[in-house]
Amino acid sequence: MLLDALLSPGRIIEEVEEMRALYQRANRIEATDPHRAAVLRWHASRVGLR
Repeated sequence: MLLDALLSPGRIIEEVEEMRALYQRANRIEATDPHRAAVLRWHASRVGLR
């Protein structure tokens, strides 16, 4: 897995950017929709596991 990440860093960078976007969206809606924010954070935590 490490070798794969070293050979194709673009995929890792895309996953990190996707996670960051999900966390930012969750932070924006936390006050108005905490349940949806929690769902977004859960999805963000699973991005690298696909």
